[in-house]
Amino acid sequence: MHKHDSQYWNKAQETMKPEEREKKILKRIKYQLNYVYDSVPFYRKLYDSKGFKPEMVRTLEDFTRKVPIVKKSMLRESQAQHPPFGDYQGSPDVFRIHGSSGTTGMPTLYSISRHDWEHTAQVQAMCYWCGGVRPTDTVQVSMLLSLFMGGWGAVLASETIGAKTFPIGAGSTEQQATLMTRLRPTVLTCTPTYAIHLAMVAQKMGIDPKSLGLRTGIFLGEPGAGIPSIKKKMEELWDIKAIDSGSTSEMTPWATNTECEERCGMHNFIDEVYTEIVDVDDPNVPMAYGEEGAVIYTHLGRDSQPMIRFWSGDKSVMTMEKCNCGRTYPRMPKGIFGRLDDMLIIRGVNTFPSTIEEAVRRCRDAGTEFRIVVTRPKDMDVVTLQVEHRDGLFDGLNTLEAEAICLSLKGEISRSVKAVCGISAGVEIVGPHTLPRAEIKARRVVDKRVGVWADKK
Repeated sequence: MHKHDSQYWNKAQETMKPEEREKKILKRIKYQLNYVYDSVPFYRKLYDSKGFKPEMVRTLEDFTRKVPIVKKSMLRESQAQHPPFGDYQGSPDVFRIHGSSGTTGMPTLYSISRHDWEHTAQVQAMCYWCGGVRPTDTVQVSMLLSLFMGGWGAVLASETIGAKTFPIGAGSTEQQATLMTRLRPTVLTCTPTYAIHLAMVAQKMGIDPKSLGLRTGIFLGEPGAGIPSIKKKMEELWDIKAIDSGSTSEMTPWATNTECEERCGMHNFIDEVYTEIVDVDDPNVPMAYGEEGAVIYTHLGRDSQPMIRFWSGDKSVMTMEKCNCGRTYPRMPKGIFGRLDDMLIIRGVNTFPSTIEEAVRRCRDAGTEFRIVVTRPKDMDVVTLQVEHRDGLFDGLNTLEAEAICLSLKGEISRSVKAVCGISAGVEIVGPHTLPRAEIKARRVVDKRVGVWADKK
């Protein structure tokens, strides 16, 4: 058993020379390709239909250019035809059963073998250690603890590290704030939306979040902790280091994208889950470091439901610039900054909800929540932002003064959105706590255009 030092969970692995790591990755990829072709019907059918054979991969570039991708729709179809776990189950050993959050339909079920669960524990622990979690910490897990894998992975990481683990789950926000005054956790892990909501509820109860003793927040489930203004807001509310983490639950161990305490973008633990950035329109075309594209993931250590070139639907960019922490992995310097399937096309301009959020959060008098409403009354897309103002903004003002402040805030938000996103948007200012809250993931887009899917994140 390797010895953990003060900085690394596994120093030899985390500081390996990149060229040595690539040899290790290629060896594991070849093993996985042969395993799924020989043992997993889903992959044999897919590869045969595309004219692909595992022996065609001799380099990492071959892997990107020649291996077909897997999309979630394909997994859903497989599970519908071969219930409950689909014909991509792989290992028949079922130790844990989890699933997608099911926010857009029937959950996709995840079969996890004992071997994969134990391996996941070590990888999750390595990633949380990278984010600053230590055995002396008390970790409050305020993620949903049900089918959704995110919260359970956080529990597993904390327990494996040896920290005191407080798995309270999502919801009962006032109770969470009260218990934090007694337990004084040092690490909070949840979605960025819930972190801000919890802080606001605490303040309303007369509890100063900064007084509770947190030093670190590890945030997942949304791109918020990778957005500078949201990261800053969470750090100021809680007086913490905000760590961006996570990939997608199909790729458990999902924490293989995680920031270190330098907070300069998520390290990609590519020798555990191999991560590629590819052309959005052609997933067999690799993007160079520094070029934005779609994110593709591959399990290198799972035998149950292994994902080989899984199309995550995320958008990001990678760099090999050195990090002061000494880890030699590539990084996503801007985190996961968009969902390709959440992309809004507004009068020909590609816009992500996370980019609009960045623009809104820049405005000091904007409150906690907002909503993006898109309509097409005639032939032109119209975007209206419903934005809560901060608590106390109009206290002590007469009607004329309040109207002037409101008009000024509308203009500030509109200008910010135009500058950041390149689109014009109308703004409606509404009172604090007016818009609905989500305790798992925020869903802020209402797209009312005919034929366009609505209620996106």
